[in-house]
Amino acid sequence: RLQTLSRVNVTREELRYASTYAPGMVVEVARRQRSQGLAAGEYRVVGTDVARERVTLENECGRQFEFRPGQMRPQGEQDPLRLFEVRALD
Repeated sequence: RLQTLSRVNVTREELRYASTYAPGMVVEVARRQRSQGLAAGEYRVVGTDVARERVTLENECGRQFEFRPGQMRPQGEQDPLRLFEVRALD
C-alpha cells in the first residue's frame, strides 16, 4: 500500500469556506500567509468548525494552527492554497 495525494477539484471561492475542508485532508500553502500565521509547506486538516468558519491545521512537527479560510484574499491565477485528499494505492 502506498499513500498518495489526490488534488480536490474545488474553485477558489470554495476554498474560502470551512465546509470544504474535512479531517485528514492536506492543505499545501505555496507561499507564506503572514495574516494567517502559516509558512509555506503542507498542513494536515485536524478539524473544522463550520459555525465559526475555522479550520484547525497541523504541520509535520505537530504544531496546530487556526486557519480562517474566509479571510484569504483572491490571488488571481496564483492560488496560494491547494487542497488534497489522502488516497491509498495497492
